Amino acid sequence: MDDARSSSPKRKKIRQKYAPKACVSCRRSKLKCSGENPCQRCIDNGKRCFYSEDQTAAEVLQNLSRPAPGPSTLPSHSNGNGASRRNILPRTDAVERRASDASVLGLTMEGRMARIEAMMEALMQDRGLTFTPSGSIEREASEGLRSESAFSMPILDPIHPALEQMGQHSPERMLPPAMATTASVGSEPAVQIRAGNRMLPFPNPERYQQYVAHFFGDVHLRHPCVDEIDLDARTQRVVTEGATEPNDVPFLALCYALFACCDAALQMTPPAAYSKPPGWHWYQLARDIVDNDALLCTSNDLTLIQCLLFQAIYLTYSDLPALAYSAIRTTCTAVLEQNIHQQLMWTEVDPERTFWRICTFWNVYITDRSISISCGRPTSFQTDDVNLELPGDFYDRASASTESRDLDPKHYISQYLKYQTWSAQLAVDAFARASKGHHPTHDMDRTIEVQMQQFVNNELPDIRIPHASPQDKSTSAHKVFIALRRLTIPLTVSRRAMTSLSYTKDHAQSFVALATHVLQDIRRLQNDASTSSSTRHQLSSAVTGVLLVFGALVLRDLSSPDLEPLQTEVGEYTENFMEAVSILSNLAQGLPYAKRVFDDCSAIIGAVSAIVDKWHTLSHSQKASHGWSFAADMIPPRIEESFPFQAVCPQLHGLPTPATAIGWDGIDPRLGSNHAGVLWLF
Repeated sequence: MDDARSSSPKRKKIRQKYAPKACVSCRRSKLKCSGENPCQRCIDNGKRCFYSEDQTAAEVLQNLSRPAPGPSTLPSHSNGNGASRRNILPRTDAVERRASDASVLGLTMEGRMARIEAMMEALMQDRGLTFTPSGSIEREASEGLRSESAFSMPILDPIHPALEQMGQHSPERMLPPAMATTASVGSEPAVQIRAGNRMLPFPNPERYQQYVAHFFGDVHLRHPCVDEIDLDARTQRVVTEGATEPNDVPFLALCYALFACCDAALQMTPPAAYSKPPGWHWYQLARDIVDNDALLCTSNDLTLIQCLLFQAIYLTYSDLPALAYSAIRTTCTAVLEQNIHQQLMWTEVDPERTFWRICTFWNVYITDRSISISCGRPTSFQTDDVNLELPGDFYDRASASTESRDLDPKHYISQYLKYQTWSAQLAVDAFARASKGHHPTHDMDRTIEVQMQQFVNNELPDIRIPHASPQDKSTSAHKVFIALRRLTIPLTVSRRAMTSLSYTKDHAQSFVALATHVLQDIRRLQNDASTSSSTRHQLSSAVTGVLLVFGALVLRDLSSPDLEPLQTEVGEYTENFMEAVSILSNLAQGLPYAKRVFDDCSAIIGAVSAIVDKWHTLSHSQKASHGWSFAADMIPPRIEESFPFQAVCPQLHGLPTPATAIGWDGIDPRLGSNHAGVLWLF
């Protein structure tokens, strides 16, 4: 006790000796300071002299004010854009600060504190994160990424430096999809977000902007149901505060699902055989952090449904039909749990949220029909059970002004979803006739086709595509894809009428006209450099439909009297078939789905190629005299059994064959192999 009392004055004396009269350098070294500015010891040692009551802030101030070593003495650290990250501040600002360091005590207290806060924040950003932070909101128009040369001052956001960049709309979002980044955006994440007792990965600001630019400039145009402004605001809050709200975890899962879709659409290099598809790590995170069974009965957040929807869309892009069908069924279950299909039961009164709620339902409705028909399975919703207006009807009622309606992205969304609901109904009708063995035109009501044709002719040309300038060529390409859906639905859904090789002359001629128009549009899109990468899936399905139609014409004996008129066009059939094969082969070089479909068609491709080779050896007179009889002996027996995608209700595969032995990340390995998959209705 006596020792404690005797030592206490000594400790108190030490604290008084070095604070606040001693400079920062002397306090750190526990040496006596003269108290002058600058002090004698700092003058003798050639150091800058700082005084501050806040020791930590003063040390940061001193560290930042040290002369920077020359470029030859430090290793170069570059960001993804190749720009140096060594100095967090512009050179001019750094030089100006060094010149004024000695007069720091001449500033007011407010000025000194503001100065210290700025320098501390700059140091935290430079040393605490692995990515280049955002700076001034001003940036040269030609810059794709942020760099030090664009800074006019340090960031003063005291919470999270990632927010400044995440909160701003990247110029890439305003570019057409083909102009957005085409590199894979699946690099290692640089941000960690706390969710309960877990730390979850999140892309750094640069990657986040690339994901968002591609999603809203491309993928979202086909599945419009996410509020871009709300997504940015919630992202900033979650990155800042962590996943603290009950609905933050489903929101993170939604972000992961969006990233996964972008990776699947952007991937231009096919992965190794039987490896996980691009974006699988994001999909796995989205699936793992959300307990679907628990949330289906408790959550009333639209985010959960959007998350489940884009998981199903990702699995479609990844060509995993068993998982995709299961995912969309789960999504529809969540819709039913929240009564989103019954507008009269809603308590929501906010027009903005109501609009996105309506859009989300109709996207689920359309996707459910696309996946279910592709897989030959029942849809989840009966039309009679849906009591919900279309987005366009609500938009017309809620929109106060009609003057700038064409510039509003909601106008595009409303019109697009109206067209897509017609497409979904057209697909359901075609599938119903095909499943009964009827011809596509049997007992057909053409009202929907007429409505779609009128939309394509009269309304589609004037619709402005979001995130694209009016002069953007990709705008026209996107509209061609929208119009193409009207033709590809009957072509792909009703393909069995041709591939069964039991067609009549009239049926064949109607399919030939349809396939020829589709091939013309595909040819145009193939030559359009602005066509985005995510459209390759739709192109693959469309060109496969063309291939099957012309293959069915070449691989049937056309010498019978009722089919004899078809012989005159046999040369065109073979040319169109081989062109379709060439297009599908090119798509297969970078798209696993196209490669799988190409392999599924390999038997008929080989048979037709042999016939085409012989056809090319004939002279013009021989072609005219022999007709189709030259190929009759070259048609393999029972060739109709070699046509793929014949089953109305095919066996669904889950994982590539070798993966079935061990499964992927908890996915049931008993889901089957991919010996023969489905032809997706994109």
